[in-house]
Amino acid sequence: MANRESISITILVENCVGLAGLKAEHGLSVLIETDGQRFLFDCGQTNQLQENASNLGLSLHNLDAVILSHGHYDHSGGLMSIIGKNPGIRVYGHPAVFEKKYISMDGSYRYIGMQYKKEDYEKAGAKFMLSEKSQQIGEEIYSCGFIPRTTEFEQVSPSFFKKVGKNYIEDDIPDDNCLVVQQGKKNILFLGCTHSGIINTLKHVSKTWNMSGFLMVAGGMHLVDKSRQYVENVLGKMEEFNIDKVMPLHCSGLNHLGLFSQYFGSSLNYGSTGKIMRF
Repeated sequence: MANRESISITILVENCVGLAGLKAEHGLSVLIETDGQRFLFDCGQTNQLQENASNLGLSLHNLDAVILSHGHYDHSGGLMSIIGKNPGIRVYGHPAVFEKKYISMDGSYRYIGMQYKKEDYEKAGAKFMLSEKSQQIGEEIYSCGFIPRTTEFEQVSPSFFKKVGKNYIEDDIPDDNCLVVQQGKKNILFLGCTHSGIINTLKHVSKTWNMSGFLMVAGGMHLVDKSRQYVENVLGKMEEFNIDKVMPLHCSGLNHLGLFSQYFGSSLNYGSTGKIMRF
């Protein structure tokens, strides 16, 4: 187990903003600095992460890797700008990040996938490391790989589709991914949107890494559109996973923060654009 001096975590982009001089957007991007290495988990919707980083006194040059939680626009929109500052950078994710992704709520289809084709990013200097399995990103830092869907009540929203040929078919978002950082006997877990379901994700990570619990679980949990009963069921089961800190971000839903507080009390942490955490 690594004996880290510190881990610094900075939220560069999130739906809400907590500091003057920064801007929020519907999306997520988190900078993780540890053991002399710097990793970017997701890239937000636009290049706003660049401006926010600059206003926080942070450089986004000399990154060691980018990890994409999945191939939706609000997590990958700033990728090309990051590649421009980091030619040759490794970009980790699932092969399905480049599927043609859409959303439909009224019978029409709106594209929500990656902004450019894979070859365009590669021409700009990206080196993609795509795998369905877990990959080691850095010293005791891993992508979680494909998350099995074993929890009966957790289901991917039926509004997500992918285009195959001329047809639109339901997308179960197999590229849904998370980032695992081992710290002592516990994990720090970063979530993008958790389309696989937060309980499925916690079960998969707990089984794969066999740790004693979670120092922190932070990120999008895609509960914003879920019913109160559904969310209470999720939060009740989350309590079984020995989580020290819970930080719902992005698509977790401001409408459910009262329930998060009810279930997690002092373990609940509020995050927003500009938030910095150190362990």
